[in-house]
Amino acid sequence: PNLPALPLPEWEVVAEDSILSDVSNEYDGIEGLRKAVIRFLGNAAKNKAKELQLYSDQSMEWITADTNYGMKWLSLMCACIRRGVKIKIIHNINRNPREMIEAINSWLPLYMSGMIEPYYCKKPDEGRFSHTVFLYPDVACIEACHVRGYEGEGIYRYYVDQKHLALMKKAFAGLLQSSEPLVRVTSDWKRFSAPKKSSGGEVWTLLRSLSLATLPEGVLLRMLERNRVQEETKTYIYKQWKIRRKNFMDILAEGEIFYEFAPIVADEALFSGKARYGFGQYFYTPEEYAEHVQGVISMLETYPNYHFYPLPEPLFSNMRVFSNKEEVTVQRAEAPYISFQLTHPLMCRAFEGYMEKCKRQYRKDKNATKQLLKKYLL
Repeated sequence: PNLPALPLPEWEVVAEDSILSDVSNEYDGIEGLRKAVIRFLGNAAKNKAKELQLYSDQSMEWITADTNYGMKWLSLMCACIRRGVKIKIIHNINRNPREMIEAINSWLPLYMSGMIEPYYCKKPDEGRFSHTVFLYPDVACIEACHVRGYEGEGIYRYYVDQKHLALMKKAFAGLLQSSEPLVRVTSDWKRFSAPKKSSGGEVWTLLRSLSLATLPEGVLLRMLERNRVQEETKTYIYKQWKIRRKNFMDILAEGEIFYEFAPIVADEALFSGKARYGFGQYFYTPEEYAEHVQGVISMLETYPNYHFYPLPEPLFSNMRVFSNKEEVTVQRAEAPYISFQLTHPLMCRAFEGYMEKCKRQYRKDKNATKQLLKKYLL
């Protein structure tokens, strides 16, 4: 599976033999939980577990508060996925906005592997207690229940005996019966779509390169010709351009506010022929990139409701996100293709919060954005 290209620590180094062979039945506090999870995920990766079943409505700070540990956790999760471990997770979507944004950062790259099966539970959360069940069926389980807010002083139990494992397996199955799929997943690349209009009046796109919709038609056709793209592929790309261009123009014409986030390539990449555009294994010439940038500038000058946010680098290296107040679509931008959609209001609100955070972080006024872009005009 295609996973985050991050400088992650080697999972075998994270999951030391002394941790994997630990036989403790209990772990104390947050540091204990972290050690227990390394043991749990490390053994799952080492043994190529068939499936893991995860649920927790505890605060995610045990992962996110320590960046170093967060990287270790991600390394182990990626190791499990690469070694064929499927992960069935019941998400808690009733978290506060900050935690939901952190959850998006943590889980979105993993979703792109196609190995995550996510759910949300319909049962109400009474808010007094937090619960954690991390189950490696028939092998191991981390389980805890605490008064909310006292997790740092609590005990996390690590079961390996069949009596407790059978009980936890039955309990997780019962929770799953009260849950619904969180996302609709498809590997059909023909269903990849452009941003959709919203009754909320705002649309956001987060891309790994300049948008196909802002690329002038003549430039696209010349690029396809220069790269000697096969006729079938050329027809598909041109059809996608027309769909996305029409959607883009319709949204702007109806007065909806369109926020677009995309990285600007470094001069070194551009002039060495390594500036890739958003489809296939093709690259810009400096002249083509200048014409595409001019297309973005023209849109900024023509439509006051179009806002472009230049990024120093892609926020996610292999995916793009289209979202509005009613639906979020996340697509892997390279083979093997996968796309998923979320429509749950709380998840849409979380993505809206994530995009608002990006807006604050990368905000420039239109004149400053245009001046930055004009540096690429030849």
